[in-house]
Amino acid sequence: MHHLGRGRSTDEEHGLLRRHVHLRTGSCCRSCCCRACLEVGMSSLTLVGSHASTAMSPALWTRAFEIAEVSSSYDAWEVADVADLPDVESALRVGRTDAANVTMPWKHWAATVADEAHPDVTVSGVANLLFLRSGALFAMNTDIAAVRAATAGRTFGSALLLGAGGAAHAAAFALQGRIDRLVISDVDRGAAEGLVTELDGYDGSVAVVDWSDRAVDLDSYDLVINATPIGRDGSEDQLAWGTGELAPSATVYDFVYADTRNAVESYAADRGIELIDGWTHLFHQADAMVRPLGLPERMSDALRRSIREICPAAAGINR
Repeated sequence: MHHLGRGRSTDEEHGLLRRHVHLRTGSCCRSCCCRACLEVGMSSLTLVGSHASTAMSPALWTRAFEIAEVSSSYDAWEVADVADLPDVESALRVGRTDAANVTMPWKHWAATVADEAHPDVTVSGVANLLFLRSGALFAMNTDIAAVRAATAGRTFGSALLLGAGGAAHAAAFALQGRIDRLVISDVDRGAAEGLVTELDGYDGSVAVVDWSDRAVDLDSYDLVINATPIGRDGSEDQLAWGTGELAPSATVYDFVYADTRNAVESYAADRGIELIDGWTHLFHQADAMVRPLGLPERMSDALRRSIREICPAAAGINR
């Protein structure tokens, strides 16, 4: 996998272009101005996770590639057993796939398997993107980048973070320095306490509440973050925080996205509460991959258009 233009002279780049394989035809391309081959840094992307086959990302990226006229593919790789993870690492290192988006439950593994990592990964201990960079397996966390982008310029007095997995890590580290008081709740209290330990040095106070008490003082939070899978099935009767009412001025950040309106979306719409929905997060998460993977800049607009086609009601994307 070559990253054209990184530390190479024009003559060297032209030499590589004359020798590389054409991404559309599979034959040797001798043109120095082939648009598809000049612009595409990655030709094969893969989503890796225990429920990868049911995720929206492959459809989102596949349609975006079509819109942008980019000859790349995005596939799903169902990995439910830790014993299969060495196969993923091998596929990346030998080039059977150019990059892997890593989702539940392997985001911690992605951070540890990499040779090099973005500072966000080093700090959070969680990664969701792996690719070769100058021969080394490199890890990034585009969930952190997405939360930063979706909440840019915002500060919050208090926040309730529901969940303690990879998405919760991303939210906590992305909002560091912009929350005065963070409360974390998870069905596994030990996991929530573990996240607090990892947040050593966090700018602001951090506390843990039992999952059964997560709705206590619910109206005191400026921000409520659903970093759990609750609502993924589109069920109308599932609210991640359970019972209770949010403050009218609160903001909800929901990592969950689905092709039908879920309970959080209905709740926010009925009460006029600001919602940063899962589709908005998914867009920013995907957009954060474009430049690192050497994809053309027009992919950003293509990703936005793809989401609008898949889910026209995606709240944040259509604002």
